[in-house]
Amino acid sequence: VYAGLGAGGNAICLLDAETGQELQRITTPYPVFGPPAIAEGRLYVGMGHRAYVHSAAELGLPAAGEMWCIDLSNFTVVWKYPLEDTVLGAAAAAGDEIYFGCRDGQVLALSTQGQLRGKWHAHVPIIASPAVTDTHVYVMTHTGTLYALDRATMQPAWEQTLSTQPLCISSPTVAR
Repeated sequence: VYAGLGAGGNAICLLDAETGQELQRITTPYPVFGPPAIAEGRLYVGMGHRAYVHSAAELGLPAAGEMWCIDLSNFTVVWKYPLEDTVLGAAAAAGDEIYFGCRDGQVLALSTQGQLRGKWHAHVPIIASPAVTDTHVYVMTHTGTLYALDRATMQPAWEQTLSTQPLCISSPTVAR
């Protein structure tokens, strides 16, 4: 079992699934709020200073974050990708790419080797996890707009306002 520790924890933990005993821990420079994603023997996890409701400034911290890739065979960090803000949702792995949203409004696509493949800016916070299909990346903004981004170009194919109230933290999911 892999778990991130949020405010005050600043770590990613590996636990025995049968006993719950902590086996290993990697200290991180930031709190880890979102759940890790696993694909092809690697764990992808985002982190950062900001929380769902409070800004980094309200917390007395600079806005900053990172996406990490961890090799599960030896629980070591393979690469780190620096970000301007926090990743609060889980990353979504699809093929040889990792997709995630940031609290600064950006949606990024990284290769599984940590190279930027594309990005798009919603200009409002994204605090939920994306959903990915063969052709689209779906993201919900903090303000309630659901976007379908073309996976090849990372540009909106369509958008739909579902709420006008802030703090939309529900992640989209897709079927079929």
